Amino acid sequence: MTIATALPAAVVVSALLVSLGAAEVYAAPSPPPRSIANGPATLVPAGRDGTIFVEGLHSYFGALEVEAHADGLALTNRIPLERYLLGLQEVPLGWPREALRAQAVAARTYVLWGLARPPAGAASIYGFDICASDECQVFSGADVAAQPDGAAWKDAVASTRGRAVLYAGEPILARYHSTSGGRTFDNALVFEDEPAYPYLRSVRSDTEGASPLYRWEVVFRLPDLQRMLERAGWWTRQDGRLKEVSTSRDARLYDPDVVLRGGGRPTGGARAATKRYSAGDLRELLGRLAPRLRPGLYPSPAPTVSGRLPETLPSERFEVATGDGMVLVRGSGWGHGVGLSQWGAYGLASNGGSYESILKHYYTGTTVGPAPELGEVEVGLDWGRDSYRVEGSFDILGARGQTVVKGATKVWSLSLSAQGGITVRNHKGVVLEGAEPGPPRSPAKAGPLDPASGRGGAGGDGAPAVLLAVVAACLAAVALFVVADRMGSWPRRRR
Repeated sequence: MTIATALPAAVVVSALLVSLGAAEVYAAPSPPPRSIANGPATLVPAGRDGTIFVEGLHSYFGALEVEAHADGLALTNRIPLERYLLGLQEVPLGWPREALRAQAVAARTYVLWGLARPPAGAASIYGFDICASDECQVFSGADVAAQPDGAAWKDAVASTRGRAVLYAGEPILARYHSTSGGRTFDNALVFEDEPAYPYLRSVRSDTEGASPLYRWEVVFRLPDLQRMLERAGWWTRQDGRLKEVSTSRDARLYDPDVVLRGGGRPTGGARAATKRYSAGDLRELLGRLAPRLRPGLYPSPAPTVSGRLPETLPSERFEVATGDGMVLVRGSGWGHGVGLSQWGAYGLASNGGSYESILKHYYTGTTVGPAPELGEVEVGLDWGRDSYRVEGSFDILGARGQTVVKGATKVWSLSLSAQGGITVRNHKGVVLEGAEPGPPRSPAKAGPLDPASGRGGAGGDGAPAVLLAVVAACLAAVALFVVADRMGSWPRRRR
C-alpha cells in the first residue's frame, strides 16, 4: 500500500486530535455517571497561594474534605493548629497587641481542652474536632490574614506560639465572651450541666466601658409584645389584656424572672393572669419573633458596626419596666458572661496590662505556660447541604487516597448522589467518573480521561474520554494499512 492511499485515514486522525484539544465536541451516549463512594472526597490545594474558595463561606488553607451523610454532605478543613488559629476572627484585628495576644492564647487553650475529651454534638456525628461558628470559635480561614490588620493577628498568634492557660499543669476550658456588663459569672450558674471549675469564678470586669454593649436599651409597645406572647402560647385571650411586664430580681443577677400581669376583665370572668418566665426564655422568644413582626425596629439601633444591636436582647442580664403603654428593657453585656471578657481585655490592654496578667485576672488561679504538642485540627465548616461549589487550583483524591483529578481549576461542584456517594462536576458540567453508578443520563459532553484509573473523568479541561477511545480505534485502523517504516515518520503528539 502506498502513502497516498493512507492519507485519508491520517487526515481523519489529525482532525480528531484537533477536536480533542478544543475539548468542546459532543460525545456519543456513554455509561451512567458515577460518583466517589465508600468514603470522602479530599481537595488538596495545588495553587501558588495554597487556598481553596468555598462559595458562601470563605477561602481556606489546607485540605478540604467532603463526606456524604444521611442528612447531606459535611465539609471539613484539616489544618495545623497554629494555622487554624490564624483563621479565627473573634475580635477586631486593630485592637491593642496585648488584647490580641490574650485572645490567641485563650483560643489555643480552648482547642487543647476540647481535643483532650470525646467529641460531642455535631462533632461526634460528623467526625470533626471543632466547629467554625460562634458555637465553638469563629473560623474564617485564609480570609482573616488578607484583612488590613491581618498582620497584627498573625503576630499575636506567632508571638504566643505554644502557650496556653494552665490549671494544675493542664489546659483549662478557656471560655470567653464579648462583654460581661461589669462582672463575670461562675460557670456553673450559666452552664448548669458543667461542674464548677475553680478557674471560672466570678470576677470584676470594670474596664469594659468602651464596649457598645456595656449598657443597652430596647423598647416594645405593649400590644406588640402581647401579640408575640400569644403567638408563642405564653399568653391567651383568657388571660385578658397584657398590662405590665417587670423583673422580679436585680438585673445584675444572671437570668432573672420576668413577670407578666394582665389587666381589665379576662374572658370567662376569671381573675387577671400573672405568669412568670425566665429572662433567657424571653430573650430566645423575642429574638425569633420581634424581627419578623417589626423588622424595621428590631434588633434596635445601637452604636455598633452594623448600627443595630446584634440580637433583639443581647443578654439575659436586664431589668424590665412598664409605663405609658410601653415596655422598657435595660440590659448589660453580650454573651454568656463566663471567663475572659474580650472588651474587658481591651480595656486592660489599653491601660498597659500584659496578655499574661489579663488571662490570670479572668481565669482564677491559673498560669500561662507551654502547651502540649498538637499536630492538626479538623474543623467542621458546614454540614447538611446537598452540594458545595469550590474554586481554585487543587487535586481531588478519592476515598482510598488515589488521585481522581489532577490540577483541577476554576469552579467545581460536589453534590450528594442518589446512591449516597459524592458526584463531582467541573465548570462545564462534566461529571466525574468514579466508583459507584448513578442514574442513567442522556448524551452529553464527555469528560477527559481520568489519569489515575484510565476511565473517563472530569480532571481539568483535558480531552473527552470517549473521543480518546475513537482516536485510538482510528490509529489502530491506520496501523493495519500503513507500511510500518512509514509510521515512524509521523509526528508524536504529547498529552
